[in-house]
Amino acid sequence: MDPAEFRQARSRGAFVYVVACRADNRFKIGFSRDPEDRWRTLHRRYFEFFDLERGALVAAARVADARRLERALLDAFAPYQSLAPLEVPLAAAGHTEWFRGALDEAVELAGEHARAHGLDRRRPGDWLREVYGARVDRVFGWSAALFDAVEYERENPCAGTGSAPAVRIERALRDALDAFGSLGFDVRGALRADVAAWYARDGGASA
Repeated sequence: MDPAEFRQARSRGAFVYVVACRADNRFKIGFSRDPEDRWRTLHRRYFEFFDLERGALVAAARVADARRLERALLDAFAPYQSLAPLEVPLAAAGHTEWFRGALDEAVELAGEHARAHGLDRRRPGDWLREVYGARVDRVFGWSAALFDAVEYERENPCAGTGSAPAVRIERALRDALDAFGSLGFDVRGALRADVAAWYARDGGASA
């Protein structure tokens, strides 16, 4: 694996992914400049919804190379096309990109294509651990800022919205901290005391 190629793909190129649902045998094939952001649109707790230790993520420095692989995979597994899971928002579903029952074959074909065209491939979870590992040193600052925003919104509710903004920010903070834990990073010791106390009361789980 070449980390530089994955960094280049994130800044100027693109990725093709094959991600498996944890609850059943469906999987999704797709293209994205930022896989994490795309997976989050499919499910806000994508790190639990998808089995990130399965599947494949291929980095391409050129968008054209990524699009070529995506099309090859979509065409090859068209007979296995499936409906999107009900948990996935309709606006984000990518209705022609869900498949059922051929995950291993899709991962194998993605790997073969990557090798044939000199592209790098890894598991989605391995890539995300690299991404989140680079964020650990910033956990204290951004978690404190989000927590302060929650407190401000609760103390100064906007007319007509009530506590909705605070709930949204709190949920985003909880999800982000849970994502670290899901990927093997225990960041509780890196949190400001009041944030750590809130997260401990919450139990580190989605409400």
